[in-house]
Amino acid sequence: MMNTIKIHVLRTGEVRVSPYLPFGGDDCSLLKASGMTTPKSKWIWLPVFSFLIEHPKGLILFDTGWHREMSPEGVYDKKAQIRSLGSWFLYQINQGRIARGEAIDEQLATHDTDVQPHIIEL
Repeated sequence: MMNTIKIHVLRTGEVRVSPYLPFGGDDCSLLKASGMTTPKSKWIWLPVFSFLIEHPKGLILFDTGWHREMSPEGVYDKKAQIRSLGSWFLYQINQGRIARGEAIDEQLATHDTDVQPHIIEL
């Protein structure tokens, strides 16, 4: 049994949003945060992370990041994203991309520990 806690930070793609969403502050309106009034040229790409925690009582996966269907070929794919998000409106608020090998299942399959998705408990 393991006596230590290990946290693995796994990059699972990127999300493109209006800069007002993460940095708009308390007085930022929902409309401004949504990016509907900000030109796409001013939007920013931010990393998306998942966290695999090895705990003495088991494995915990916090957030799974983007799913491979978001960018099936590992590049930005507008049509695939609208399908994955299930909404043209959600696509207007944020876009994602996930390079080959960055999907959480792809990373867990090659992780340096003996971690497989079916043994994650939480």
